[in-house]
Amino acid sequence: MNGSGSEILTEEEKLVAELDLLGSRYLSRQTHYRSDKIRSPEALLADLVRQPSVRVRAAVIAVSLSHPEYAAAVPSYCWTIRMVVVTGITCHSRGRYRWSRGDQRRIS
Repeated sequence: MNGSGSEILTEEEKLVAELDLLGSRYLSRQTHYRSDKIRSPEALLADLVRQPSVRVRAAVIAVSLSHPEYAAAVPSYCWTIRMVVVTGITCHSRGRYRWSRGDQRRIS
């Protein structure tokens, strides 16, 4: 890993550096950080989807198209993301329902 010790690396910058190793260079770099390795396809795709920046999340499409071996990992990371989203929506919906019914007890 190259880069000066004074650079503060974000997860986004680490992902962009890994994408650079895969040949995806359309995302701009904020630092001179260079990655030595690329995380597993499932981890890379899941971490891209979790990013707050739309430009970084969109890289999932580019990676899947340019690297079919990464596209094969899509079902695995989708299941993980889906479970997180479904759990969050379920908890939110139950909370709203209870609140609307006047049941303001702590929601577990």
